[in-house]
Amino acid sequence: MNNKQQHPWRLCPLGEHWRKPHPRKGTKGVKGHCVKNPSHKDQIYSDELEYIADNFFNKLVGPPNNKTLGFPQGNKFDTIIRGWCKYSILI
Repeated sequence: MNNKQQHPWRLCPLGEHWRKPHPRKGTKGVKGHCVKNPSHKDQIYSDELEYIADNFFNKLVGPPNNKTLGFPQGNKFDTIIRGWCKYSILI
C-alpha cells in the first residue's frame, strides 16, 4: 500500500506524470494531460517541473536573502532555490 501523499503543486495523481501540449501531424495538436507512468512509480518530468516553477516560485517570499555575497549574479538563482526548498518542505 502506498502511503505517500500527493504534493499540492503537482498536476497529476501519484503514478502519473504531466505531458505538456504538443503538435500532432494532421490535427490541431494535443492538449496537456496526465499520462500513466510505465513503472507505476512517482516520477516527475521536465514539463511538470517547468509548470511548478512558472506557477508557484515567483509567489514565494523568505530565504534566501537578497545579499549578492560579492558575486555579480549572486541573486540570479534565489527564486529557484527558494522554490525547490519550499517544494521539498511540502512533501
